[in-house]
Amino acid sequence: MKRLIATISILSITLYAGENCQNEFKVQPYGFFKLDMSYNSDLISTGNFARWVIPNSEEAIPTTHITANESRFGFLLSKGEISGKLEVDLYGVGGGENKPGFMVRKAYVEAKLPRLTIRAGQDSDIISPLVPATINYTVAWWAGDIGYRRPMLKLFNTVNNFGWTVGIARNIGDDINGDGFDDGAAAVIPEFQGRLTHKIFKNHTIGISGHYAVRDTLGNDGKYTAWSSVIDISSNFGDNLTINGSFYVGSNTASMLGGIGNASTMDGVDSQGGWINLKYISNSHYSISTGAVFDDPCDEDLLNGARSKNLTVFANIYYDLIQNFLIGFEFSSWTTEYKNMDTASALRGQLAFLYKF
Repeated sequence: MKRLIATISILSITLYAGENCQNEFKVQPYGFFKLDMSYNSDLISTGNFARWVIPNSEEAIPTTHITANESRFGFLLSKGEISGKLEVDLYGVGGGENKPGFMVRKAYVEAKLPRLTIRAGQDSDIISPLVPATINYTVAWWAGDIGYRRPMLKLFNTVNNFGWTVGIARNIGDDINGDGFDDGAAAVIPEFQGRLTHKIFKNHTIGISGHYAVRDTLGNDGKYTAWSSVIDISSNFGDNLTINGSFYVGSNTASMLGGIGNASTMDGVDSQGGWINLKYISNSHYSISTGAVFDDPCDEDLLNGARSKNLTVFANIYYDLIQNFLIGFEFSSWTTEYKNMDTASALRGQLAFLYKF
């Protein structure tokens, strides 16, 4: 006689179907609640999180911000060799600071085959998978760390110490001629991404990745390209100390959150950037992270007044007060240069309360 048994706990839901209860479907919730309280010594875009300093010719305008929008909720689903993930936060389009909206971060299904794994849905970009450990929501996007999330088909595998990942993704472009059509979708051809990794001495990994996309204006201007090349390194020194870093070069990287978000052009906005991050996790209740980040578009490719360099230095600490209820503080210094304009700078202090489940 067939049976259906449901086991429900705070952490997971498991359904069994069949005579021997071998058909198993698991749902694992995860996520965190987070409150951020920040002070900026001058205007910073966007305020709740930091991207760059806004130019201000008058006296400094300090601001404070309080938000719970980074709170994140997700589900891991699995049945045999099939698994999936759905993850959202509150940085979607809402009606106000106290009326946030859900934003889908990830939504994909994954099938593990004998020689490779197929993942289909919305996921993080293949390029530049490492991120600095910041309390700031954007993990140095627009400041030197490139890569975001988009719909894609991804294939990957690891054999011994070598790994590879390839994928085709939604070609999200600009509309640089203002005809109302996304230049990426108009190009018909999707965006291509890939990455190779090699593990050295078990504790050190080096990765090389990149992307390439053609965009089409559907007009007399014709087509233009967007691309990047990235090298990243991760080194673990024991169980407590990690040093990660990444460096990129590319052109028209706005859709990858590079080039300080300067819009693409027909001739290309070339840029380079990178970051280094040292993180220490103690055996008790706290972790420390510090690092530096920079993003540097080519001045010759920019109009007057465009963002021409972004430099950030940060340090933070998290302390586990009780049962995964953490208190964290981050201090960061931001400097944003503008072509043929004065440099803008600001200091940022961010206090965070985080409960992980």
